[in-house]
Amino acid sequence: MMAKYIIFEGVDKTGKSTQVKLVTDKLNRIGLLDALAVSEVDDTFIGKGVRELTLNRAGASVKTRFFMMCGARAQMYHEIMKPAIEKGKSLITDRSFISGVAYAGVTAGSKDFNYYIDIATAPIEHRIPDMVFLFKRRPDIEDIPDDELERQIAKDNTRGVIEEAISYAAYDSCPNVILVPTGGTIEEITDFIVSEIEKVVL
Repeated sequence: MMAKYIIFEGVDKTGKSTQVKLVTDKLNRIGLLDALAVSEVDDTFIGKGVRELTLNRAGASVKTRFFMMCGARAQMYHEIMKPAIEKGKSLITDRSFISGVAYAGVTAGSKDFNYYIDIATAPIEHRIPDMVFLFKRRPDIEDIPDDELERQIAKDNTRGVIEEAISYAAYDSCPNVILVPTGGTIEEITDFIVSEIEKVVL
């Protein structure tokens, strides 16, 4: 079975992390994929260091964060992603280069993300995801992002701009982008995602 590289993307507090775990567990349980849940930031020592340096440091520019995350991505690829793929494991990734590209593009006032995509995917040998699942905010839920940059974005009422930019970056980098429904139960959303993956795998 060919290993798949599947990304869950969206702004903070949209249910990505919850679904990464649930979908990975279900894929393994039903035998559809031999899947591994991955976080670019939290799964390596370098990534955790980058997160600690940038999470609550409002003084770090978006460009600084972008290149630091490229370093964390390179370490994740070396430690986790490449060895897993070589063993035939599929990766279910909680966020990815797409978010970094979106933030950098918005800051530069551009929606031409190809320049940033080229840089951001270099640490993973320009591997293109097989699928991207886009998570959108539910309009009926107020939330407080964990990330300092996203808290500032929320305060400035520009989260919609970032959300749109993530969509642009996703469509620019992957031919198979699926919008995750904002309604329904957690279980229904899990089932929806698994059914979409099944269409690609089978």
